[in-house]
Amino acid sequence: MSLSPTPRELQAARTRAELSKAALTLFMAYGIQHVTIDDICTACGVTKGAFYYYFPSKDHIIAYSVNHKLDGYLEEHFHFPTSRPAKERLLHLFQMTFSFFQLLGRPMTRYAYEGQTRSLIELKRPERFYVRLLSAIIQDAKQSNAFRVHLELDDCYMMLIILQTGFLFKWSSTPEELDHRYDWDAILEEMVSSIF
Repeated sequence: MSLSPTPRELQAARTRAELSKAALTLFMAYGIQHVTIDDICTACGVTKGAFYYYFPSKDHIIAYSVNHKLDGYLEEHFHFPTSRPAKERLLHLFQMTFSFFQLLGRPMTRYAYEGQTRSLIELKRPERFYVRLLSAIIQDAKQSNAFRVHLELDDCYMMLIILQTGFLFKWSSTPEELDHRYDWDAILEEMVSSIF
């Protein structure tokens, strides 16, 4: 058994990444509702059959594209010492994630979460940078008994995902003209503080 990816696996990863990048570029330029799978295939020079080999639906490519981009953003911008307390690291991770989605915009954020829910897409994959970061923070918090709750690792992960997803979904579904009513950063900070 080889630990190195095969040429076919490498090509598959490149094709998936190309489709994802093209899709996100088109979605950001024209809006999700206006971009079709045919548009994505044309932009990448692949067939619809190839598209469906990698992504079962438009919801799947949206979720993959957004989360792949989030992972890249965090890899580039998340430089927070692991020696800092888990609470600080979690708050920083959630703040960085919120910053990413603010750059992405409300419509794209909302549609990504709606599609993920509608198509039951699981994003907890060990190769994802976000998943590794959050899992390490949870592990450290549990080892130091920092959490107010006493749940198993997977349950803690689920609880934190629910908190962050709920926050991002509420933010993305709130009209910008109502932003003056909410201090999103303070809400995020209190949300994280409440579990420690």
